[in-house]
Amino acid sequence: MNRSPGEVQMSFPRLLGEELRNVRVKKGLSLKKVEEHSQSRFKASILGSYERGQRSISVQRLAELANFYGVALEDVLMNAREKGAQVSPVRLIRINLDRLEAATLPEKAAIANYIAFIRSQRGGPLEEKTIVLRNEDRQVLANVLGTSPALVVEHMERLGLLEPVL
Repeated sequence: MNRSPGEVQMSFPRLLGEELRNVRVKKGLSLKKVEEHSQSRFKASILGSYERGQRSISVQRLAELANFYGVALEDVLMNAREKGAQVSPVRLIRINLDRLEAATLPEKAAIANYIAFIRSQRGGPLEEKTIVLRNEDRQVLANVLGTSPALVVEHMERLGLLEPVL
């Protein structure tokens, strides 16, 4: 799968976890029921961390879990892989701080204040002329701009503040 610069794809452990959750739910099992029916071979807390993509699962353990669910390991892996191909990537955005400073926009003060906050939290050199916004930054910036996170990139492009992320 080809990605353009500045795009990030959902991690495979997270996609695999979502597929494991889908299989479990289709079987009508809660995490606790899996733990009970497996005689604690699969602990609910650990399964939950697999499903959230917070913990990696070994191939052997994945095969055991697929067998427990009565599904083919290959199907679980292929479904997770196909989801990865369908998930639209998140575009990182890099704001040119010189352009922001020179701008005469109604949103300028709000954007500048938020970027100053981000820079104070991250540290780093103040002479940097750009800043890359992370996903959580986009969420907050969307609120600041009165738009949705999905439209932040378009909004910032319209304002002429973006640079390519390499």
